[in-house]
Amino acid sequence: MTTSPLQGGSLPANLSNLPGMVPPAGETPNFDNPYSRGETFTAVATTITVVMIILVINREYTKYFIIRKLGWDDLTCLLGALAATGYYISSLYEVKAGRVGIHQWNVRLTYLMSDVFLVPSYVVVILVPPAMIFTKLTFFLVYLQIFQPFKWLRTCVYLGATVTTLFYVVTELFWIVAMTPIKAQTFLSVGASPAQLRALVLSVPTAAVGLGIDVYLLVLPVTAVMQLQLPTRHKIGVILIFLTGIAAVISSALSVYYRTLLNTDADITWNLLSVNVLSIAEMSIGLCCISMPALPKMLGHHLPYQKVKSWLHSRYNAAKFTVPNSSPSKSLRLRRDLLFKKRATSRSSDCYLDLDGSNVERLDQGASLSPYKTGPTKKAVRTFIGSGTHNVINDNGIHFEVELQQHSQQCDSV
Repeated sequence: MTTSPLQGGSLPANLSNLPGMVPPAGETPNFDNPYSRGETFTAVATTITVVMIILVINREYTKYFIIRKLGWDDLTCLLGALAATGYYISSLYEVKAGRVGIHQWNVRLTYLMSDVFLVPSYVVVILVPPAMIFTKLTFFLVYLQIFQPFKWLRTCVYLGATVTTLFYVVTELFWIVAMTPIKAQTFLSVGASPAQLRALVLSVPTAAVGLGIDVYLLVLPVTAVMQLQLPTRHKIGVILIFLTGIAAVISSALSVYYRTLLNTDADITWNLLSVNVLSIAEMSIGLCCISMPALPKMLGHHLPYQKVKSWLHSRYNAAKFTVPNSSPSKSLRLRRDLLFKKRATSRSSDCYLDLDGSNVERLDQGASLSPYKTGPTKKAVRTFIGSGTHNVINDNGIHFEVELQQHSQQCDSV
């Protein structure tokens, strides 16, 4: 294994005291206790990444164990989360073990020429395309499922997914070729090569293209929702859900700015921290947005909120039903008896009443209920009321069942 002449004991003594750049007027190099933004980076990046990991894990759990249906979007989301986590770990190592987040005149030149700085920087750059491609592909796949009826949107999804895949694959291959040491090369020698310099310059247009894709992903669902036959307030609510992705777009735009600053300002270690934290924010916020819809599903499945709400609702509805003292007609009396009748020990007497039938008749338990078909002579809603276990209605309609509290007073049998 070839080692750099600037590593270990081969380092000239005079280089150990040289700063990474000439300090500005009035500044003196401080190698021992310099000001660092590392703690701020650690707090922000760790919080964003932890939230992302929790939401992605919940998404995978919900899709596999609750919904029991997985798709390609679940795979791309998981791969994007793994790449984003790797990016976070490498960036954190640059801060903790290295000197990123410190002004470069307070960093020894030998550090900038060592593998402690160069290797994590290489890993960070290489992990950007995989994290971006899988995160953005997840959005395209989800849009394809949600807005399947829109032919124009399907075309836009296929086009956007193809362009995104080709762009990031080409970018990844270029960076690997330009930045990976081969044979007798070291990361230091590669870092000073013309190919490495070109790769750094291309990071700005690469980030700009990524920003364009983010805007594209934001506009697509908003345009589709506007074409849905929904009340205006419902449209606004749905659009606001998708507009949470604006945070990722803002992070992407700021990343373009700081990458430009990184290429024009000599203070690399200081500006690199901003690029890293914004890249983490862009990746993680995107994954959070695509994973958040699974959170209510999981909470509704495991927490008693929905059950308690349903129980209270049924009790409230039962309290609204009262039996008048006047003598009702036979049909109303039959309906009242079926509603408030105490449960019998034997289920053989349980029955249901078709309130929307042409004739008032009892439907004994086990009786076959014909499938309900809508039409010019049929109503759009059919109501059954009674006690005991309900009969099976063999149709594809939407069934809404409410459990009513039974009256404490025994009613006369019909």
